[in-house]
Amino acid sequence: ALERIHRVVRLLGESPYPDRTLSLRYAFVHVLYQQALADETGLTRRASLSLALARSLERHHGTNSTAGAAEIACLYESGRDYAGAARHFQLAAQNAAHVFAHRDAIILAKRGLDLLEAVPASPERDELELSLQMHLGLQIQVTEGYAADLAKQSYARARALFPAAENSKRLFAILWGQWLYYKVRSR
Repeated sequence: ALERIHRVVRLLGESPYPDRTLSLRYAFVHVLYQQALADETGLTRRASLSLALARSLERHHGTNSTAGAAEIACLYESGRDYAGAARHFQLAAQNAAHVFAHRDAIILAKRGLDLLEAVPASPERDELELSLQMHLGLQIQVTEGYAADLAKQSYARARALFPAAENSKRLFAILWGQWLYYKVRSR
């Protein structure tokens, strides 16, 4: 009815999600219609709708899918689920790095780290911060050089978060990033 009678939205197309669910995608015909709807929707209602939409999209895309990670991250952020938003910003940052959008990967990783400040301390939170710090350190070294101070800070924080009992490839990646910093600085 919004499309046929009121002409407020228009159909952009039909497409399947990765789980093969069919979906129709609509867009407002003018940004003023979208803004009027946003103004009429209270913050609490908008947050609950964003959270419900994020969870639905996550079900359709899968929990580790990078296809819709940035969109899902923004919806989780609007829905006040900061841990979910940070997790998807990390996926979006990885996706950006895979297509050589290193500066975008830095922005997404920093946004995820900023959201983690609102998440209570837990092993899951530390694990997510560890991944984001490692990713940020690498992307900073790619864009600004191996001796960038922010890369040193990211790897130092990642090393502090790394579980003492764990021995894995990730520890080598952290130590390698730190070694590159000190090597280039001739320290």
